[in-house]
Amino acid sequence: MRLDRRLAGAAAALIAAWLLAYAPTIAGGFIKDDFGWIYHSRLSGWSSLLAIFSEAEVFYRPMVQLSFGVTEALFGNNPIPYALTNLLLGLACAASIFSLSRVVGLAPWAALAAAAIWAFNFHGINMAIVWLSGRTSLLGTLFSTLAAIAFLRNRAAAAGVLAFAAFLSKEEVLALPMIFTLWTLIDRADWKRSLGAWIALAIYLVIRQYSGAVGISNAPPYYQFTFDPVHVATNVLEYADRSMTLAALFAIATAIGLGRLPRPDSADRRIVLMGAVWLIGGFAVTVWLPVRSSLYVVFPSVGAVIATGAVMSSMVRDANTRRAWRLAVAAVVLPFLLLPIYWSRNVRWTELRDLSNLTIEAIRADQPEGRTLVVLEDDLSTRANFSHVFGALLPEASALLFGNQVSLWIEPPPPEIDAAAKPTGAARIITFRLIDGRVEAGPARSAN
Repeated sequence: MRLDRRLAGAAAALIAAWLLAYAPTIAGGFIKDDFGWIYHSRLSGWSSLLAIFSEAEVFYRPMVQLSFGVTEALFGNNPIPYALTNLLLGLACAASIFSLSRVVGLAPWAALAAAAIWAFNFHGINMAIVWLSGRTSLLGTLFSTLAAIAFLRNRAAAAGVLAFAAFLSKEEVLALPMIFTLWTLIDRADWKRSLGAWIALAIYLVIRQYSGAVGISNAPPYYQFTFDPVHVATNVLEYADRSMTLAALFAIATAIGLGRLPRPDSADRRIVLMGAVWLIGGFAVTVWLPVRSSLYVVFPSVGAVIATGAVMSSMVRDANTRRAWRLAVAAVVLPFLLLPIYWSRNVRWTELRDLSNLTIEAIRADQPEGRTLVVLEDDLSTRANFSHVFGALLPEASALLFGNQVSLWIEPPPPEIDAAAKPTGAARIITFRLIDGRVEAGPARSAN
């Protein structure tokens, strides 16, 4: 009972530290892909709900669209509920990783350590939480870990359904059936236990084929596979760093703190191997892509932290109890000491979301009437600029926020927008300039 109370106290402290790191970010506005996800996910009846699962603009991620659509239906264009949803999804992922760690055989404290290492990873997690569109990785990870829990508990049908939900969230989880199959080989179990996940994958691929989503052959260049050995090798090294460095540091710190090297038994080696299969499988798709993103480590790093939990267990098992408790206390205190680092790493996203809020508030304060063109004169000398806030999503932003009564344009236009696409036919033109981080209104004029 005393151990349970200590574990609960440690969990509460870690949750508090994590919320202190990310809760201050909920007040920012929408940026780039957020506008597209929300605009194209709006629910207006059964037909729009059916369209989410049968049609795709670019990616086929119906569960992501559904999450945005439900939030928009309940809260409109208020960014805070969207941010709170991401925050809750992050906590749900951590809870699911804790449960999965327990099911694979880790002790409660090791499962908590695994979940915490995942949640406090410097790479990927902040992007998934602070950028609203990052919920793609959170949903994929949540449904994948829940599917794994069901699979290990011999609930094949539930595992298949949850794996299907994961496929409908993010493409990098498509290796899940293979991960489950390899797990059966590790456990010398019947591979047919993974049949539900394979059936789910087959159904997903068929539906996706007819949805209009881009595939390997017609994807944009940055999403087409590359087999250049230098680029692939660089991806391997980059993703190894982003997914495993923090976990490796904790394992090394445990070894130093306890004065012991890992001595894994057969149960520990099994868990390490299962984690390695998850880690490698999680990169089976993204390691071949020309574009590199920290979001791509959110799902695979689950395997890294579970394996690390087993390695740490092998050191703690016969260690001096007092030294182990001191190390545990230090591990709980450490996230609080690192909060300034987490806050500073959030700035690259929060400064864009703050500029989004400032821009939209400035436009609305002018009370533009119909057929108004709002020209945003950009300052490219700073990262927090109009181009990075809106990108190519200007049409979706104007439709979502102003109901197509107001058109938006950026001068100079972002590279991904053709200058010939500048809206025409406006009766009035309003200019806003970005000056030293401030959005200042310029003179309004007639389009004629």
